[in-house]
Amino acid sequence: MRVIVVGFGMTGARFCTELAALAPDAEVTVLAAEAGQVTNRPLLTDLIAGRTDPALLDLDPVLPRHWQVWRGTACVAVDVGNRTVTDADGQEHPFDHLVLATGAEPRGLDGVTGSRPLVLRSRTDADRILEHSDDRRVVVVGAGLLGVEVACALQMAGRRVQLVERERQVLPGWLDADSAAILASCLRDLGVGVHLGVDDHTTVAGDLVIACVGVRARTHLARVAGLEVDRGVLTDGNAATGVEGVWAIGDCARRRGEEWRPMLDEGWDAAARLARRLAGRPVAGGPWPQVVRLRAPGLDVGFLGRTRLDGWDGGTVDKARTVTLLDPDGRRAVRLVVRSGRLTGATAVGAGDVFGDLALVHLRGLPIPADPAHLLARGEVAIPPCDVDASGPWTPTICRCNRVTADDISDAYAAGAVDIGAIATATRATTGCGGCTEAVCSLLAVLRSPADEAV
Repeated sequence: MRVIVVGFGMTGARFCTELAALAPDAEVTVLAAEAGQVTNRPLLTDLIAGRTDPALLDLDPVLPRHWQVWRGTACVAVDVGNRTVTDADGQEHPFDHLVLATGAEPRGLDGVTGSRPLVLRSRTDADRILEHSDDRRVVVVGAGLLGVEVACALQMAGRRVQLVERERQVLPGWLDADSAAILASCLRDLGVGVHLGVDDHTTVAGDLVIACVGVRARTHLARVAGLEVDRGVLTDGNAATGVEGVWAIGDCARRRGEEWRPMLDEGWDAAARLARRLAGRPVAGGPWPQVVRLRAPGLDVGFLGRTRLDGWDGGTVDKARTVTLLDPDGRRAVRLVVRSGRLTGATAVGAGDVFGDLALVHLRGLPIPADPAHLLARGEVAIPPCDVDASGPWTPTICRCNRVTADDISDAYAAGAVDIGAIATATRATTGCGGCTEAVCSLLAVLRSPADEAV
């Protein structure tokens, strides 16, 4: 089996890791336009905030020796008829299977005078931002997920940050207006200036401008090759493009009938499922349920399930019930959606404990009270307990990005992985979004024996 992988970012590298475990004898060639190592992109904001070890950003996989990874060598053409790709050096590579993992690229930004705005998409981008440490006044343009995370990270690092957004709320498309207003208040409490509804006549001064105005899927190769493209390479639920043996995963892909939203856990799930398919292994279950926690120092914001719904503010479309808690003075907002006796979506600001319970209810498919309002009160829903003690066994998922359970971490600890770095190497926990780091450290503290503490 000859496999060509175009792109070696987090999703392309994950696909290679999964396939190497299942079909190490396959003939695999990776064409990576990037010359550097695979970087844990979600941790870039922690890097600029000064709260992570730079070594944790390295996600380069260990692959079979006969596999070829051509770094700094872009794919420039795909011939699906002859089943070949051509690299930037003019060399052709035949394939039985072609996996497009070309990712996405930052959108441009107009209306900025002075130096060209920086972006945050790679380790090089993060290093550029850190090189401007003398620029104390920073303007972050775009108040989406990345923009809010970057603003909080730089504020934590001692910068004076102004967050600018063309829409009239922060996190447009993720939060309703009332919840977004509470989040804006939280940002101001942290010292971040928030400017909403700006237009071309608005002036916000700064020494450094960072553009976080979204990304677009890299689809040029697919489009020229004749694949169907619409805000992403269109695929079915199995990453198939419609051309036999040609697949697309990660940020470059969009499932037919669904909106395009680049999310790491979905890309990794698609990579794992595709690897099993190509290796001839059964592919069970559906896509991994979406749970997103904002990685922003000082904020507690989460999203799960289907949160962008018709009727979110109307309440009855598609037979959905919505329940809302708004507490501006307490800087809290929770909204949830219930269908057919199940929790199908929720957003939460400043209510981490409640969101944690909601996530468990959603992921486990637990029944909910007849009155969904009871979901807003902790202890009102029967959640099977998970007692964490040194004897185990445990089953809850600790790291959702990599589907690592407490049992997996316990087994790795017993095999000699006694610190966070060793656990990451052994299980891949904490190497995704990094949101599970605190939970892994807490579990290690439970597992660690007095002898280990002495060391």
